[in-house]
Amino acid sequence: MANRIILKKIVHEDGREETSHDLIRSFLRKETEKTFGEIKQFLRENGITYADNKGLDLALQSLRKKGDIGKHKITGKSHPTYYIKKKSLNDISDQANEFRGRIIHKRNEFPDLPLGESESKEEYFLRNIIHRYGIYTLYNQIQSWKFTSEEKPHATNLDRRRTWLKNTVPSGIESVIFEDGITDLCGLRFYGTTEEFNQTISKLYENKQKWEKLLKLEETLKKMYPMEMVFFEEMMTGLSEEAEMTKRFINDVKRHEEWIRRIKLKNKKKPKQHLKPNECPICYYDGSTKVKGGQAKGRIFPAGFVNEVTNEEGEHWHCPACGHWEIRKSS
Repeated sequence: MANRIILKKIVHEDGREETSHDLIRSFLRKETEKTFGEIKQFLRENGITYADNKGLDLALQSLRKKGDIGKHKITGKSHPTYYIKKKSLNDISDQANEFRGRIIHKRNEFPDLPLGESESKEEYFLRNIIHRYGIYTLYNQIQSWKFTSEEKPHATNLDRRRTWLKNTVPSGIESVIFEDGITDLCGLRFYGTTEEFNQTISKLYENKQKWEKLLKLEETLKKMYPMEMVFFEEMMTGLSEEAEMTKRFINDVKRHEEWIRRIKLKNKKKPKQHLKPNECPICYYDGSTKVKGGQAKGRIFPAGFVNEVTNEEGEHWHCPACGHWEIRKSS
């Protein structure tokens, strides 16, 4: 069903077909920044309509995943805008992929740190690979800024930097270098039989010797960088539960924003001429009933829309139902 919605098409008099994707790309090339509503109106004028916003949203998501269009907020505009991604982004992506490929191919030629006195092989490996990771990441951060220009808007510069970084950091180079190092530490780099060769190319989870070395490296890392490792482990504590809480919070916020959007549309069609002193100008909540939607659904706030605090700026009025804030100058 989703594909049929996304790939809606029109047929011209000459028999040429154009999909909604074709029309959207063509529209954005000519008109640059356009909102969801403007794109929807353009498609309607050209014979493509959607029963609801979901179909067009899926089409735009598909084009974004392909890298054909981008989306960002524009200062002064209440809605995000969509824009065609220029060829320069493809050029940056191609260069980034070429750079990554060269690094992987030449990774054994990277200058290593000298071995320290009385340093174990595990300690040296970790110190050296941290050096590699750090230098590589920092280098790419610096290079990403070279694709920006003061003549381009911030959103464009941000997209150019993201294009470079997403193709270089992370890029899989870290994993390749790390696995190579563990293979060396296990003495599996050289082989004379098929069985030894299979051990050399085996992944960590397939090879008991490599897995034990991985765990030993973790313990060595804790001894070398105790405070840093404690910091990371604290960040890992309760990760699954907190991730689920964050997910629920984000979904609650989205539902709340959708409720506010519906309320605004409804009240715009039938605006109240006279509001009570404690009645919210956005959702019309006055504290006399339970909140009908949003994050505070089912709760009662008897005071309704109230002045929370007065300071030099004025009176700070707040609605606990929809979250609206406004400042009124004190008389």
